[in-house]
Amino acid sequence: MTNSFDPVILPPVYSYGFTGGPSFDTRVVRMDGGGEQRVQVQQEPIWRWSATRENVSSIAGADPEGIRDWFLARRGALYGFLFIDPFDFQMPDTEIIGYGDGATTVFPFRKKYDDPGNLSGRRFSRRIVPLTGIASEAEAALLGVATGADISPTVRVNGSPAGHTVSQARGEVRFDSPPATDAIITAGGFFCVPVRFEESTDQGLDISIDSFEGSSVSFGLVSIPFDDPAPVVVGGSPYGYKDVDLGSSGGVIQLDGR
Repeated sequence: MTNSFDPVILPPVYSYGFTGGPSFDTRVVRMDGGGEQRVQVQQEPIWRWSATRENVSSIAGADPEGIRDWFLARRGALYGFLFIDPFDFQMPDTEIIGYGDGATTVFPFRKKYDDPGNLSGRRFSRRIVPLTGIASEAEAALLGVATGADISPTVRVNGSPAGHTVSQARGEVRFDSPPATDAIITAGGFFCVPVRFEESTDQGLDISIDSFEGSSVSFGLVSIPFDDPAPVVVGGSPYGYKDVDLGSSGGVIQLDGR
């Protein structure tokens, strides 16, 4: 059983200082003759990030109490949330997210990672949630845009704008009319990803400033699998599932508006 994730973004001020990235689970069996057999346990990489003292700073406006409150509201690792990966938060305007068939109107946002060796079978498609609306000061600093800039995704059909609605909560675009057969649907812009706290964090979140001495790690985040359901009602994850509409602005709720 899974508990989905809350459609709220960890305030961008906490993204500074995280270290981490993708990892795989590969079992290597060594043979008597010196060879080896490698077995891929999971097809998708799992992203993991670890926080350091840089994540909590009075100068940056990211205080320990905020992380404590966030941890309590998510029930530790039980309910996920959204996170702007400071190392990977943008897809180009030419990112292909699907092809029209004359009937389909909904296409999920995805970021593709191509193999520099040109082996198409080694490409990976990552689940993402687009950022929309107007960039706050903290978002602008992290994304490298001007405060107040429109960071909504650019969506096109065969290179031209088409009527559509972006569902940030579900991470998809819905067109007013189905794109024609073989039409190329592209999307570009900034994104965040669904994550949760590492299980080890459930054993206790040390929020004291003293825990950030040296390079000590206070808490960790891990990506959520593709098959997790769409977000539950805002602020109501313990009370049941239902689709949510975050409004025409498309803005994901942020802690204290940061």
